[in-house]
Amino acid sequence: MKIKIIQPVSDRNDQSKMYEVGTELDLGAERNKAAVNKRVAVWVDNKSNEKVSIPTDKKKKVSKAGSVIIETKKSE
Repeated sequence: MKIKIIQPVSDRNDQSKMYEVGTELDLGAERNKAAVNKRVAVWVDNKSNEKVSIPTDKKKKVSKAGSVIIETKKSE
């Protein structure tokens, strides 16, 4: 699966090589996943459309209203 670079970054193995914003490439499963987790890239499906599922560390807020617990997601 391909990734799309969203922040300029140098190659992990060859520090002299830079990836520009908008570059679509496939570095292999492990390196692709690492780039997405470091938030320098996003997943791209086979039709060249960006997937909106970016891993986040956002936590859900939980509030109590009487005896009912309401869970809400933090919106972007």
